[in-house]
Amino acid sequence: MLKFRYLGTAAAEGWPAMFCECDHCKRAVKSGGRNIRTRSQAVIDEKLLIDFPADTYMHVLNFGLDLTKIHSCIITHNHSDHFYPADFEMRRKGFAHLSCERPLNVYGTNPAANQAMEIINEYSLNEEKRVIFNKISAFVPFDVQGYIITPLAANHAERCEPVFL
Repeated sequence: MLKFRYLGTAAAEGWPAMFCECDHCKRAVKSGGRNIRTRSQAVIDEKLLIDFPADTYMHVLNFGLDLTKIHSCIITHNHSDHFYPADFEMRRKGFAHLSCERPLNVYGTNPAANQAMEIINEYSLNEEKRVIFNKISAFVPFDVQGYIITPLAANHAERCEPVFL
């Protein structure tokens, strides 16, 4: 049976919004707990990530997300609330002491690939087999760890080539 867990469900600004002074955001801060929402991310069977926002580290701390079990990550689009590739640097040798040398396979469309490759190339993450980017396209199925994924084109910010799963 497939286990699907939401880690974050907020939009780009999070909830409460970082710089907002409205009554709703003030009330959320005061109430805390379930009133606090991080940016979009989910995990399937504790091994396949959907999206990689800046809140990934917070999901590790708050929800016990074990990134050592994650072998693959699918990026829906390259907006910052779904994709923060700067954190790929944390898989560098010296930062991440891995018990087995396996890459994090990342899947995304061309705009996400362009953004990711800057970090991957800067730190030689591909050459060290720490992070490998795989390009995907809407309506073209691909296999990830035995899951057959068919990304569908999303109606959102066309220049990002967004997909949903």
